[in-house]
Amino acid sequence: LNVTNILEKAREIRPDIIFIDNKIPDIGGASAVRLLKSDENLKHIPVIYFSAHNDIASMALSAGADAFLQKPFDIKEMEDIIEMHLQSRTA
Repeated sequence: LNVTNILEKAREIRPDIIFIDNKIPDIGGASAVRLLKSDENLKHIPVIYFSAHNDIASMALSAGADAFLQKPFDIKEMEDIIEMHLQSRTA
Protein backbone atom coordinates (compact mmCIF):
# COMPACT_ATOMS: atom_id res chain seq x y z
CA LEU A 1 0.00 0.00 0.00
CA ASN A 2 1.26 3.46 -0.81
CA VAL A 3 -0.18 6.94 -1.17
CA THR A 4 -0.85 6.42 -4.86
CA ASN A 5 -3.53 3.84 -4.19
CA ILE A 6 -4.58 4.59 -0.61
CA LEU A 7 -7.99 6.01 -1.54
CA GLU A 8 -8.75 3.07 -3.81
CA LYS A 9 -7.73 0.54 -1.15
CA ALA A 10 -9.60 2.33 1.64
CA ARG A 11 -12.80 2.38 -0.44
CA GLU A 12 -12.37 -1.29 -1.27
CA ILE A 13 -11.55 -2.51 2.25
CA ARG A 14 -13.67 0.00 4.23
CA PRO A 15 -11.55 -0.31 7.40
CA ASP A 16 -12.78 0.65 10.86
CA ILE A 17 -9.54 2.51 11.57
CA ILE A 18 -6.43 3.45 9.59
CA PHE A 19 -2.85 3.68 10.85
CA ILE A 20 -0.49 5.80 8.78
CA ASP A 21 3.23 6.09 9.28
CA ASN A 22 4.87 9.42 8.59
CA LYS A 23 7.29 7.77 6.17
CA ILE A 24 5.30 5.94 3.52
CA PRO A 25 6.23 5.89 -0.18
CA ASP A 26 5.36 8.62 -2.65
CA ILE A 27 4.06 11.79 -0.98
CA GLY A 28 4.28 10.79 2.69
CA GLY A 29 1.96 10.11 5.57
CA ALA A 30 0.71 13.66 6.16
CA SER A 31 -0.49 13.96 2.58
CA ALA A 32 -2.12 10.55 2.82
CA VAL A 33 -4.07 11.67 5.89
CA ARG A 34 -5.18 14.82 4.08
CA LEU A 35 -6.34 12.75 1.09
CA LEU A 36 -8.37 10.43 3.31
CA LYS A 37 -9.91 13.28 5.30
CA SER A 38 -10.87 15.17 2.13
CA ASP A 39 -12.81 12.22 0.73
CA GLU A 40 -16.53 12.34 1.64
CA ASN A 41 -16.80 8.56 1.79
CA LEU A 42 -13.71 8.05 3.95
CA LYS A 43 -13.38 11.09 6.20
CA HIS A 44 -15.36 9.41 9.01
CA ILE A 45 -12.71 6.69 9.41
CA PRO A 46 -10.38 7.47 12.33
CA VAL A 47 -6.80 7.93 11.16
CA ILE A 48 -3.99 7.33 13.65
CA TYR A 49 -0.71 8.90 12.61
CA PHE A 50 2.55 7.49 13.92
CA SER A 51 6.19 8.41 13.70
CA ALA A 52 9.46 8.49 15.61
CA HIS A 53 9.68 12.23 14.85
CA ASN A 54 9.95 14.43 17.95
CA ASP A 55 7.15 16.73 16.81
CA ILE A 56 4.59 14.04 15.99
CA ALA A 57 1.80 15.82 17.86
CA SER A 58 1.91 18.96 15.71
CA MET A 59 2.51 16.90 12.55
CA ALA A 60 -0.60 14.81 13.25
CA LEU A 61 -2.67 17.90 14.04
CA SER A 62 -1.50 19.66 10.89
CA ALA A 63 -2.31 16.60 8.76
CA GLY A 64 -5.80 16.27 10.26
CA ALA A 65 -5.26 12.90 11.95
CA ASP A 66 -7.63 11.84 14.70
CA ALA A 67 -4.83 10.73 17.02
CA PHE A 68 -1.12 9.95 17.01
CA LEU A 69 1.40 7.54 18.46
CA GLN A 70 5.05 8.37 19.09
CA LYS A 71 7.35 5.48 18.14
CA PRO A 72 8.33 3.43 19.92
CA PHE A 73 4.89 3.20 21.48
CA ASP A 74 3.38 1.04 24.15
CA ILE A 75 0.91 -1.60 22.92
CA LYS A 76 -1.51 -0.65 25.70
CA GLU A 77 -1.47 2.95 24.47
CA MET A 78 -2.26 1.74 20.95
CA GLU A 79 -5.10 -0.46 22.25
CA ASP A 80 -6.54 2.47 24.23
CA ILE A 81 -6.53 4.74 21.18
CA ILE A 82 -8.17 2.08 19.03
CA GLU A 83 -10.83 1.37 21.63
CA MET A 84 -11.57 5.07 22.15
CA HIS A 85 -12.03 5.74 18.43
CA LEU A 86 -14.03 2.62 17.71
CA GLN A 87 -16.36 3.28 20.65
CA SER A 88 -16.93 6.87 19.51
CA ARG A 89 -18.03 5.55 16.10
CA THR A 90 -20.68 3.29 17.65
CA ALA A 91 -21.93 5.83 20.21
